[in-house]
Amino acid sequence: MNKKCLSIILLIGIWQLLSMLTAREVLLPQPIHVFTRIYEMLLSGKFYGAVATTLLRANLSFLIALILGISLGLLASFHSQIEAFLNPILSFLQTIPQISYMIILLVWFDQFMCILIIILLMTFPIVYHNILTGMKNIDASLIDIIRQYQHPMPFLIFKVYLPLIKPYIYSAIDAILPLSLKIGVMAEVLIQTRTGIGAQLYLARLNIDMIGVFAWTICLVILLMLEVKIVHLGLRK
Repeated sequence: MNKKCLSIILLIGIWQLLSMLTAREVLLPQPIHVFTRIYEMLLSGKFYGAVATTLLRANLSFLIALILGISLGLLASFHSQIEAFLNPILSFLQTIPQISYMIILLVWFDQFMCILIIILLMTFPIVYHNILTGMKNIDASLIDIIRQYQHPMPFLIFKVYLPLIKPYIYSAIDAILPLSLKIGVMAEVLIQTRTGIGAQLYLARLNIDMIGVFAWTICLVILLMLEVKIVHLGLRK
């Protein structure tokens, strides 16, 4: 904890020094001004509305990607034909630039659905490949033992397979949880949504308000760290 505090103090000190050297708030605002803005934002209802909107989009996509990735990953591990069918599709989807997704999806859907699908398309393949890799790495001797007992498939999935690949599930969660939030905010900025953290960042950029940009960025980093910490605590329990 002491080392973390020293690192934060050192970073703020470097930030303050660089801000004094540039002496231009429009380029690099001073830390005290940014933290004052954060305090003002915390007293505003607009702040909590923006955070709630972004979290709703990101976490809903995260849950859908997790459920869909686990389901199709298990299915592909049981049937090689499904794996062979999905692999080229996922490879193709992962090569398409995000901006192309946004342009196409905005024609078909509203902003909320557009962001939801973009996050899903970026995160679902990570979960799928993690689950598939975990299933393939289960020891062959364990597979033989499992096959000797004629348990129903739901029992095998929830009581045998999922516990065996738990590290791979946790690894997928660690990868896509922060990614969902970051992709969501980036999509909000590029799509120019009316609400959300990305909308506030875009508005600050239009107004050349670097204090606002830094304040919202720091809030986003803290929010991401808190969410990851809460999920980790939940997984441990």
